[in-house]
Amino acid sequence: MMRISERPIRGDLDGAGYSFAETGKQRARVRSAGRSRDILGGVLVLLFYPAVVGAADPTILDVQSNRFFVETGIMASPGESFLIRASGKVDLAALDGGYLTGADGAIAATPPADSGAFEFFRDRAGPFDTDPVEGSRKSFLPLADYLPGHLPGAPYGALVAGFSRTANPVTFDDFPNGFALIGNEGVARAPSTGGHLFLGVNDFNNPGGDNAGGFRVLIFKLHDLTEVDIDIKPGSDKNRLNPRSKGRVWVAILSEGNFDALQVDPGTVRLGPSGASPDRYRAKDINRDQQPDLALRFMTSGLGIGCEDTSLTLTGDTYAGARVFGSDEITTVSCR
Repeated sequence: MMRISERPIRGDLDGAGYSFAETGKQRARVRSAGRSRDILGGVLVLLFYPAVVGAADPTILDVQSNRFFVETGIMASPGESFLIRASGKVDLAALDGGYLTGADGAIAATPPADSGAFEFFRDRAGPFDTDPVEGSRKSFLPLADYLPGHLPGAPYGALVAGFSRTANPVTFDDFPNGFALIGNEGVARAPSTGGHLFLGVNDFNNPGGDNAGGFRVLIFKLHDLTEVDIDIKPGSDKNRLNPRSKGRVWVAILSEGNFDALQVDPGTVRLGPSGASPDRYRAKDINRDQQPDLALRFMTSGLGIGCEDTSLTLTGDTYAGARVFGSDEITTVSCR
């Protein structure tokens, strides 16, 4: 019997223990006897898989808030789509007490109430005449024709994406289709003309203002991924999630047709804007179609969801090296 030199990640198979372990050149899946004998005839089985040779790795870059347009180096084909995840915070008032937001535009810290920055976001950002408070969002609204910004109506400080007709855009006119809100996690789809993918932090005076900090961004080409069905909170139609919850949530990757969800390596699975890893997983027929599905449990607080998020995306790799992704709708609660 081969000696497993790496520490395995443990889970359970409908209550029967099994483990996944990886050596330098191969991966072994070990099912225990006992409960698993209904599937494997009571025989201890070692199934060997080749080393994972996955799809192209994601593009990773930092999107600085003091630049209008941050190049990704990606020239998109017409209609090509990209899954984008972001983490970190930016400061849109670094010289006036600080106005910090996450990639979804949610305010993490506000400037002092007697500062000019506080008055600006109170009086000149939507909704007008409302104080900026932690956890809320203030929207960028055009101030003048000579002060254009990325995406009017979207929160200040939010991550946005656009496709330029040139590799070196100078003005917003170089983005004929404008910008789209990405937030903590979103999909950018190239127009019918294709274009150069650029990212930015929603604002009107990125350079020349007092912006500081940036977002760490991961960009996946969706054609490198195979879409699979996932079910957040199996058995629930609304998929209600409290972003501040200290509880856990189950998510299932569903087997369908020729796709076997148990071929997804739980150690590679990531969920939500923060790319959370599961802390437990098991095989179970979730949708009662006589095919075992892969159920994974996550800490809700580790997902990085915001109150305005309406879906979560999961990514992972199979043992054969294929990269998969799936999305499901959510409803956030307890946000006020």
